[in-house]
Amino acid sequence: MIGMTTIVADHLAKYLDVGVVTESIGQDLTPPVVIVKNVSMRFDKELNGHYWGHYQLQIIYLGEEDVTDQEVYSVIGERLSFVLEEVAYSEGVIRAESMDTKQIDESAVMVLVTYRVRIKVAEDPVDKMEHLEQGFESKKESGNGRL
Repeated sequence: MIGMTTIVADHLAKYLDVGVVTESIGQDLTPPVVIVKNVSMRFDKELNGHYWGHYQLQIIYLGEEDVTDQEVYSVIGERLSFVLEEVAYSEGVIRAESMDTKQIDESAVMVLVTYRVRIKVAEDPVDKMEHLEQGFESKKESGNGRL
């Protein structure tokens, strides 16, 4: 599986009419643009080599300077949140587990979105019972004759 940031950035580029970047480039950005950054990752192990990956991404929409609050909210409510709810990629669809939206400036919006992804990690097939050893001995075997 390729990086979660790349998957989400590619998905956003398909559905939004703005530039999408995944790196902090500084002041060279020309609005409107969306910046996608990975904030945190966590993996919870399940049975048989399965993991649940929890990816929290920060998506920042930088609008043009002369936009109104209503235009910024329409980007959040009608397009950005809707597009981020389900992300299609080569192996299927990833659904957002949680999403938090905040207006950080007159023309900028930040969305924190968490995706929960099931990941299969290939493991070597090992018969776990073959290697099981008992770490105790009975009292009879220890030589004292009592049970």
